[in-house]
Amino acid sequence: VILMFAHLLDVHHERLDKFKYGIVPFAIILALIAGLMLLEPHLSGTIIIFGIAAIMMFVGGVRLIWFIGAGTAAVTLLITVLAIKPDLVHYASDRIEFWLHPENDLLGNGYQSYMAKLAIGSGGLMGTGLGNGRQKHLHLPEPQNDFIFAVACEELGFIGGCFIIILFIALFVRGYQ
Repeated sequence: VILMFAHLLDVHHERLDKFKYGIVPFAIILALIAGLMLLEPHLSGTIIIFGIAAIMMFVGGVRLIWFIGAGTAAVTLLITVLAIKPDLVHYASDRIEFWLHPENDLLGNGYQSYMAKLAIGSGGLMGTGLGNGRQKHLHLPEPQNDFIFAVACEELGFIGGCFIIILFIALFVRGYQ
């Protein structure tokens, strides 16, 4: 997707203000890729592909009005598809439900989210100190990557967690500038 979009943006960079060149080829590619990924099913990958595509199109010079129209059409299509076939992405709704209420299934799908909440909560305001976290030992699966923020919040506390978020915001702002 990245290579194809880069090629299309390069070839059509002076004609991106026209619907035929600014939207149609990108929409065809995205529809094919998204359709295949939803059949997989891989909803998060589909969302990432759409995000990358939107950023590339925006930076490439596609008119902003096309984004508004495409976004409206996408939301309408999504609502229609979910109304017709609500179990299309049932696994995604289950994951969101277990993320919001992990205590409903502590021995199954809610275990990881619940342990992450315990780690964050046990950090308190100032944390347990670097390297002194307890949840990363046998309770949090993949503490070095999937739950690194929960471990950081346990060890650095609420203040450290807020500082990490501020650093990410600063990184985003600096990258945007």
